Amino acid sequence: MRVSGVAAMALFFIPIVYFVKYAAFDEPRERKLIAAYTAAQNGRSSLETAGRFDTQRAWLTQRDPDRIPLLIHVVSEDPDPALRNQAAITLGEMLLLRDVSMKRPIEAVQGKAALATAAAHDTDPAVQASARTAIDAIAAGGAVLRR
Repeated sequence: MRVSGVAAMALFFIPIVYFVKYAAFDEPRERKLIAAYTAAQNGRSSLETAGRFDTQRAWLTQRDPDRIPLLIHVVSEDPDPALRNQAAITLGEMLLLRDVSMKRPIEAVQGKAALATAAAHDTDPAVQASARTAIDAIAAGGAVLRR
């Protein structure tokens, strides 16, 4: 009885620990990164100053798990279809890595949802195709159910 109670407590607290980590540490850093990208995009600061990269595409091709929220933001909200397409491709490649899904479960779920939304509702056919390809690749790895 005691072992099952310990297992139940662990199953209860593990998701809470992930959520607290995300809310306390990851989310503020993500907001700063998105604000720096948006400021650079709007011409209020240079991309080199905001993120030490010289083009917007360089921001979107970095295979860094800390960039997943930025990729989600670009796939969902950027007006430029070429940047949305690049973000969808990079996001799909990032979510294929098992390490990312295990260490960053909240961002992985948000990323998969953003790709699914882009695949279904984006106005640009190239973005839709890239998002569908990414979802199919992730599903082939067993991380997403296909409908």
